Amino acid sequence: MVQAETSGRQAWAHRVIAMMRQQGLTRAEVAERLEDPVSERTLRNILDGVVAPTPQRVAQIARVVGVQPMLLFRELEWVTAAEAAAVDSRSAAAGAIELLNHRRVHLPRGALLLVDRAQDLGYDTFTTTVPTSAGVPWRDYVGLRPPEHYGQSKDGMPDEELARRIRADFAVELRLAPALLEDSDHFRRPVHRLWPHAQAWFWVPRLMRTREARVRQPLAHAVSTLVVVGEHGSGMDDIGAYLAQRAGWGYVNTSFEAQRAFARDPRDPLAHAQRCLDVCEAYLRSELGQFRVISHGNPGTSVQVIDLLRRIESERRDRQGHGSVGRVALVYAKSNDALIEYGTRIWGTRLDPVVPESTADYRPVNEAAVKELVHEMSTTDGADTTTGPIVADDPAARVQTVDICLDASQLSARRSSQREVDLDPLYRQATESVWPALDPGAGAIAPVPPTPQDA
Repeated sequence: MVQAETSGRQAWAHRVIAMMRQQGLTRAEVAERLEDPVSERTLRNILDGVVAPTPQRVAQIARVVGVQPMLLFRELEWVTAAEAAAVDSRSAAAGAIELLNHRRVHLPRGALLLVDRAQDLGYDTFTTTVPTSAGVPWRDYVGLRPPEHYGQSKDGMPDEELARRIRADFAVELRLAPALLEDSDHFRRPVHRLWPHAQAWFWVPRLMRTREARVRQPLAHAVSTLVVVGEHGSGMDDIGAYLAQRAGWGYVNTSFEAQRAFARDPRDPLAHAQRCLDVCEAYLRSELGQFRVISHGNPGTSVQVIDLLRRIESERRDRQGHGSVGRVALVYAKSNDALIEYGTRIWGTRLDPVVPESTADYRPVNEAAVKELVHEMSTTDGADTTTGPIVADDPAARVQTVDICLDASQLSARRSSQREVDLDPLYRQATESVWPALDPGAGAIAPVPPTPQDA
């Protein structure tokens, strides 16, 4: 039998005890079934508050008694960097983004997390920031030189075994920063020239990191959430970040947010792609998605995001009426053939399907889904009896397509000289072209200086 509760026991422990009773589990059985088994006495001390629990231990207990670790983390009010990293990969995306957006989460800038960890492990480090052509800080880079017994790499590109060891060393920091091990020569070569001793480079997004809204004011047509999807090389992540800065809204990149919440295994792109979709839906169905721009960077799964918007639009219309607030707008970024070829050469072939029913030939599929979304938004007429008259609205105004075109001569020059093309002006120009449709009274985009948090 489960022994009597201690009066000073915390809420999370009360929940665990209730689940143990429900399943007929004793303390001894739970203690033995933990991934890292402990004695019955140790488990009792943890539940009674005599011994402070670690995030890992609480997650293990949660799995044994059949409760989501996220529920226990909330009850413990664990919102520091270490506890946020302990979010279980099986937790619901809605719970994960709620924790990561908690007002008490105060993470240092991602590069600092990496540097602190590197110093603890005896790595040599070097940091630098790469700006966009407009001078906005874009990426932080952290160069790593591991201890000698880790082995050697050439030109800052670690072999498979060294990369595995480095990822293991920085597993928590890669989630929280979030950061990625750089595997592109296009980005690695210029920073490696600054510090040739590096055996690996991490990059941390600046322009595309998660942000809260500074301005909580709808755009045209009562739009309070903006979703940006696109094609290979179209810069939907950059365009989304620039639109967020222009509107004063918050910003979310589904790939980085999924990495923060659930970690990211480069050997399992299918799981990561699905979690990106889950995160996108969680934001769209939550108050946390209000007054944010959501960039979804996987072109092979854009159709799933567009179909999600269709469902949400239909639900909103059925529940609140065509004239209600809280609307979503879509920006679809299209790459011309030269830009797709350039992106494939620089970043590798990333057009393979990564989720069921997706296809490498995604362009016609996505364009058909965009047309269907416009049609869905156009099917309701008349007055709404609960919210008043319908707001004058052109449904197509909430679905914008923007073309990002690389000049064929730039592609030819790149082939002959191997010099990389600066795509940032294309993305800023695309942002400027689409902005008047989102807020007709705002005019052209002014240069966007870095915010104090980014400086």
